[in-house]
Amino acid sequence: MGSNYNVTRISTHAIEHEFSTYAALSDAIGYVYQEEGHMFYVLNFPTADRTWVYDISSQLWHERVWLDSNGIEHRHRSNVFAYAYGSYVVGDWSNGNLYALDQNNYTDNGTPIKRVRSFPHVVNELKRIIYRKFIADMQTGAQTDPNADPPILSLRWSDDRGASWGNAITQPLGAVGQFLQSIQFRRLGMSRDRIFELSWSSPVMTALNGAYADVEASAS
Repeated sequence: MGSNYNVTRISTHAIEHEFSTYAALSDAIGYVYQEEGHMFYVLNFPTADRTWVYDISSQLWHERVWLDSNGIEHRHRSNVFAYAYGSYVVGDWSNGNLYALDQNNYTDNGTPIKRVRSFPHVVNELKRIIYRKFIADMQTGAQTDPNADPPILSLRWSDDRGASWGNAITQPLGAVGQFLQSIQFRRLGMSRDRIFELSWSSPVMTALNGAYADVEASAS
């Protein structure tokens, strides 16, 4: 990133390693846009079928995907960007459609938006840790249809440093008006090195504010 005639490295070692695994980098396509006080640098890799985004405001990277009819992840549908007639407009690389980026629309043109948040390794000198409960601080109660099933939040974890993952367990994100619902997962066993991962895709307004684990350290 250029600033005041200086060049600043924005990539991390992890991002650089990820890019190094792609068969081609020369076809990368990038664009920049600003929304809700955040400046985003969107980088598409057509051959690798991946999209990475750098948030200049928070100085963090995240990945964006879209899901096909089989639930398989692909790079984000947007390929180009323009601000026109009061809207943030992006062009779809697969069919030429134009879409408006709208934070009040909770699907990708009708298909679910997959949201995944992983957390750092939980380690205590490689001693066993007993997990009493995991609490997700989420925005709840945003469901607008009283006849629809409450949106669902999934939690899974890995006890072998990310080599494999167990089956996900779920909790509801609150029915209509349940704004204070506490989302808790209990009796999660023990581990020496655990990674938690949350995921959700329900088409409602949602936000992950934080996560907390109630743990007990073991002697060995």
